[in-house]
Amino acid sequence: MERRKYTQLSFICLILCILAFIGLIVVGIYVSANETSHGYENGSVLGPLLAWIAMLFPILGIILAIMGEKGNMKLVALTGNISVLCTISLLVGTMRFYDVLDKILA
Repeated sequence: MERRKYTQLSFICLILCILAFIGLIVVGIYVSANETSHGYENGSVLGPLLAWIAMLFPILGIILAIMGEKGNMKLVALTGNISVLCTISLLVGTMRFYDVLDKILA
């Protein structure tokens, strides 16, 4: 595969991570609006799936950006994926950790 394709795939990973984070917020708002007295009865797999995408795709994007073609696009893809990893992925990981901890202690 061409090295330019790796840089493009890195941008796709960056965009997918941001869209997964937005989707995760929408799913969270929907579930909290439909919360019953017995807790979450939605049982949806969409929330955890979006959380895993938001946590893992920046790592894949960083790897692809490192393998990509040298130039400004590589620098932007690498910087974007690192910043998303340090913000969105850590936030989602922390939210998932406290959600599991709350279910264990409840």
